[in-house]
Amino acid sequence: MGDTIAQYLGDTPSPNLADRVRELERIVSDLFARVAGANKTAVQSIAKSEILTEAELCDRFNIPHNWRSSVHGWNAEHWLSRKTGAVHLGGDRYRLNTTTKP
Repeated sequence: MGDTIAQYLGDTPSPNLADRVRELERIVSDLFARVAGANKTAVQSIAKSEILTEAELCDRFNIPHNWRSSVHGWNAEHWLSRKTGAVHLGGDRYRLNTTTKP
């Protein structure tokens, strides 16, 4: 995995081709660094999530506590998750990422 593109090509007869290979290696290396940085950011945002009860979530998003009277069954948890961006964890618990804004 640590091999370079130039090692796969062997001796490069043209200096122009060698320059292109080095530039390509630089671009690929930069892309891998960006992807690694993006993955790190995503993991950090998940680590900064809050666990809220249904009532706390409703308070945060100004949803009236009687909202369940208009939404029935398992659709209720799905509706509240879509409305707030929170993930239903079961029971009355929801995970809300701090990047989600009320």
